[in-house]
Amino acid sequence: MPEKNQFQHCFANGLVVLGETMPWLNTAAFSLQFPAGSAYQPMGQNGLAALTCEMSERGCAEYDNRQFLEALELLGANTGNHVGTYHTGFSGSCLRENFLPVLELYAKLSREARLSASELESARLVCLQELYSQQDDLPQQTLRTLREHFFGLTLGRWPDGNLDELENITGSQVANFYQEHFSPQGMILAIAGNFDWDQCLRKIESLWGDWQATPQTAFDRTLGKGGYQHLVEESQQTHIALAAPTVPFGQDDYFLIRCAVGVLGDGMSSRLFQEVREKRGLCYSVFAGIHSLLDAACITAYSGTTTARAQETLDTIIAEFSRVQLGIDEDELRRIKVQVRTGLMAQQESCRARAGAIGSDWFYLRRVRTKEEINEQLNRLTVPRVNQYLADHPIQISSVVTVGAAPLELPHGVC
Repeated sequence: MPEKNQFQHCFANGLVVLGETMPWLNTAAFSLQFPAGSAYQPMGQNGLAALTCEMSERGCAEYDNRQFLEALELLGANTGNHVGTYHTGFSGSCLRENFLPVLELYAKLSREARLSASELESARLVCLQELYSQQDDLPQQTLRTLREHFFGLTLGRWPDGNLDELENITGSQVANFYQEHFSPQGMILAIAGNFDWDQCLRKIESLWGDWQATPQTAFDRTLGKGGYQHLVEESQQTHIALAAPTVPFGQDDYFLIRCAVGVLGDGMSSRLFQEVREKRGLCYSVFAGIHSLLDAACITAYSGTTTARAQETLDTIIAEFSRVQLGIDEDELRRIKVQVRTGLMAQQESCRARAGAIGSDWFYLRRVRTKEEINEQLNRLTVPRVNQYLADHPIQISSVVTVGAAPLELPHGVC
């Protein structure tokens, strides 16, 4: 059951509105998500979602590009956008008295974007510049390749796109993508902060309630085949990334493995940081985490090191993956719980962060977790439970990507 300060409403056209009041603040925030992520792009058009997102903010209804931005600035709105696997999202925060006018501007963006042909090439250049900036970022290129290697050609697409494909996207393809995927069916609007729920809901109904939904299209969910891939790069550095399948966010065992992975590679007290970087001095960067989609997830780890020490770095990371399966201790569990609770406290001080969190909860869980529920999940995490899970669910590394002068050797049983 929702808390007294939590609200939700589902409109007949598919739009879901979520709210959480934070009356101690003077601001309000929104997170607006459309089913227009990179997974929905037709093959050969990787970058279409990013370009459509950029074009949508370049004028809508009676506002041209400059007028739209000026209107947001006059309202004091701090806004941003994001393209992910499933969604194109917009978020923002402002003073509570300006919140409804800001929502009105984003209703115009979502329903009446101009998508002017005169803006296409300048919008494309913005997207291309983002990709150009990543070309020399070898750590990101390594993780990008790993993502595609593990999740496959559709779910593993890099949301920023592909240079060759982005350059050939047409204005009509942008318009079609906008018409098909900027739709109330699958749209999630999460609001948090100091606002009046009934007043906001009436306004939202007037802005989006009569919007007709378009059918959602399916996409290929086939995962990648895994294995080892090496990309040759003449450099004194070698970049290493690996992935192992695990349970997605929302499943009962997720927090058990999330805790173990936190011990393994989250922060300067983690085992990877201490063993690979601090004790052995093998690398300048090392970390691990979980990347979760709706139906699939993987434990990922990355390290950047010198070519001379790359093989030892890979061997040590794999050894730490094996060692964590033997169990964690009380001090390590305590550290992870403190980190999670600190994040929860930070959300209580940022309505924008909270809006994003409740929107994400709804997409993955079809409900919004309360702070008390998360605390209860943390309290149920014990060393015996985590260690039993690790004993029952061996971590099997299935994908490895390296970038550097020469390939590395994988231990027996990896990939």
